[in-house]
Amino acid sequence: MAFTEGSEEGVLNGTSYVTLLQPPGVDERRIAKTISVLNRDTGDVTLEMFVNEGGTRRQLCRPVISTYQTFLWDTPLVLNSATKQIDARLLAVVAVTEPEFATTYAVVS
Repeated sequence: MAFTEGSEEGVLNGTSYVTLLQPPGVDERRIAKTISVLNRDTGDVTLEMFVNEGGTRRQLCRPVISTYQTFLWDTPLVLNSATKQIDARLLAVVAVTEPEFATTYAVVS
């Protein structure tokens, strides 16, 4: 069994779903270690985070993130299917600057 660490970064683009962690490859598991979202906008934002399995989304959380604050998810999440990923979206369009996200993970193969 091998472990490989990695990360994904990007921005949330308003009310569209954005993938925070891609699904694992064949014969792999992907374990999300941390997911952080930094609100760089001038107002509060409401984040919705989901596990998406083949188009069926299960909500994990719905925090309100204040201006220049960071939301941190640090409970491990195991993606054990090639159709399972972690998505997020905002409940409203941001005023000025889109929030940034960073996900750290390990791949087990």
